[in-house]
Amino acid sequence: MNTKEIDRRIPSPLRLHHPLQRREAATGFASRLAAVNGRHLTELLRHRNLAPWDVDRGDPEAIRFVAAIGSADPDQLLHQTIRPAGADRRWEVAGESFGPNGINRTFFRYCPHCVLDDIRDVYGPEAARPWLRIEWTLNHYRACHIHHAFLIAAEPTRRRFAPFDFNETVAALRPQLEDIAASTEPYRASPYHEWIVGRLEGRTDPANWLDRLSLHAGAAWCENLGISALHPPKIPPGKLSRLDRAIAADEGFRIAAAGEDAIRVVFDRLTNAEKRSRGILGPRDTYGYAFGLLQKTMDDDAFEPLRNLVRDYAMHALPWKIGTDMLGVTIEQNAVVSVTTAAQVAGADRKTIRRLFERKGIAAEDLAQGYRNHRITVAAGEIETTLRKLKGALTVPQTAKRLGVERRQVEAIVEAGGLADASGAPPAFREHARYAPEDIDAMLDKLMEGAVEVHTPSARQVGIMRARHVSLASHVEIMRFIFDRRLNWKGRLAGKTGFHAVLLDVDECIQLVRDSAPPMKNFLFAELEQEIIGLNKNSVPYLVKLKKLDEDEEYSPNARRLVPVITRESVEQFRRQYVTAGELCQLHGLHHKQVRSILGRVAIEEEFDTKTVKTTIYDRGRVDAAANEKKEFWVYRK
Repeated sequence: MNTKEIDRRIPSPLRLHHPLQRREAATGFASRLAAVNGRHLTELLRHRNLAPWDVDRGDPEAIRFVAAIGSADPDQLLHQTIRPAGADRRWEVAGESFGPNGINRTFFRYCPHCVLDDIRDVYGPEAARPWLRIEWTLNHYRACHIHHAFLIAAEPTRRRFAPFDFNETVAALRPQLEDIAASTEPYRASPYHEWIVGRLEGRTDPANWLDRLSLHAGAAWCENLGISALHPPKIPPGKLSRLDRAIAADEGFRIAAAGEDAIRVVFDRLTNAEKRSRGILGPRDTYGYAFGLLQKTMDDDAFEPLRNLVRDYAMHALPWKIGTDMLGVTIEQNAVVSVTTAAQVAGADRKTIRRLFERKGIAAEDLAQGYRNHRITVAAGEIETTLRKLKGALTVPQTAKRLGVERRQVEAIVEAGGLADASGAPPAFREHARYAPEDIDAMLDKLMEGAVEVHTPSARQVGIMRARHVSLASHVEIMRFIFDRRLNWKGRLAGKTGFHAVLLDVDECIQLVRDSAPPMKNFLFAELEQEIIGLNKNSVPYLVKLKKLDEDEEYSPNARRLVPVITRESVEQFRRQYVTAGELCQLHGLHHKQVRSILGRVAIEEEFDTKTVKTTIYDRGRVDAAANEKKEFWVYRK
């Protein structure tokens, strides 16, 4: 019967009918109407001039007609009807959409315990008591969330252009139903299956990340993510039992419901497992069934949030082969690089790049695990500049040749901070240092910065190396004067560029060397007259010879050379042990003859021959002890 004929009819309700159940499929409701009135489904529909095909394909007017003859709410029955949703064999029911394999159209699974409950609890003819739950037609629903048992697959009689007759099929199973129920395989309480039923009833939870997805995408994702989490990526489908798949679905639900971070944790584990393997990297072989599902559903927009999540993660996880299709995006440039790919980019040896990773402290965990070079990864942005500079970088001898200087001058420039290793390595690794041409050019620009063009230099305006020699500065010192901008004047030979075109003021360099030198630690011979009161500077050589003072050499900023000095330690020791007559004269206001007279009365003699040492020196300890015994010891009496 066509739609126009249905529109013109005002069907009368059947005398016998059951109330429409929540989540009862429309074809199942029609089957119950037939059963309660003692008819086959197709017989009843044709008797009321309704084409079974219209009911089977979910024609809205046909469904409203069925609702009318069964005294049911037509909107509710339409909501619970499996109907086509566009092309490509897509369907919708209970406000949810499903792909070609999401709904079982020619058979159903059922829970024998639920059927027995219906037979026990529902009023009316026994054959009409069981009712078809929507979830029993879904491919993703495999275990009863009420009785915690796996569903049983039923094979109804198929009639051309007609839906299967649910109640007819169950009535044929009735004699064995108790035995079937007793033999069903039990399963635990399943949050995954409870969630599916909740979605069919329109319940969502803001805390459940899966409720952001359509039901069929979320359910398929749980199943495949769980397999990836619990089984090897390449496990054959035939080795997964019904129990394996159910457990995987629950595990996938537990992970995915928690959100994107929990999903990434699983993918982190799969990534790390792949890093311990050998061979070519492939996303399907790395992430298993979860990735395979997204590959197979590229034409389904419902999976797009999942594709975006996995694509973004995967592209920043491993260095895939260029040209790899990453869920619709062809990889032309990796977001991460390995030691191997970095070596290819930089044109360097893999050992060099591996050492570079170690020195920079990147990919430390991968290195600690001992992964192979093609599995040690780092974000491309983290090392992009280094790799670019390393490509074509020069060794120290090559850099010296480019600048026209000696190796030690290159090393001085580096130590002074004028040029950095292209690998970012510290100076301790200068043995394998490489310098990027762009950095060398930048160093020369800095060298020339602020230089005054000079056509005829004066005698005191000389090149860098001559200024270093005359000022007695070290190679590093003279370069630091330049790069630390401590020079007030800097020149450049007119029409010249490069290292040897720079001019410095010799006198300014000399002053900087003096100013920059640390103060002298020890004493010049002439300074001992101020340090040791009463000491004659001519006494110093004799005291050195007697090993009462220690001689050494120290750099003098003023003399700009090493000069003889007396060590500070020996001077301090001398002062603690000895006292000169001159010091005693200053302390007590006496003449040196008076000091000798007072000390002579208590038998304290000079420690050294005065004629030889040129200074009168006493033992400080004996002098202090004698003075402490007599109150007016230092009062001179003739």
